[in-house]
Amino acid sequence: MSDKGIEKIRKGFDRLTTSLVVLAVFFLSYGLYHYFILGTTTVTHARAPIPSLSNGSVTIFFGIIFVGLALYRIIRRKQLIEQINELKRTERK
Repeated sequence: MSDKGIEKIRKGFDRLTTSLVVLAVFFLSYGLYHYFILGTTTVTHARAPIPSLSNGSVTIFFGIIFVGLALYRIIRRKQLIEQINELKRTERK
């Protein structure tokens, strides 16, 4: 695998990880804002006119999932770099 291909893979991996971190921050910040500042609100939907309560906990849940995915990718990146370096060493031999 050439150096350009490896750099392209790294750049794509980093770009996706960065977007996951940004999404996690947006979801968590809005969920916490909704939970602590706005409080519980009553929501009705067009399909089912039954009122339901919304307090931002689902948004917080998705934010935590995205944080977990981002942390996994950050940890996994170190292993990926080690694998790439190992591939480079085997190609040179």
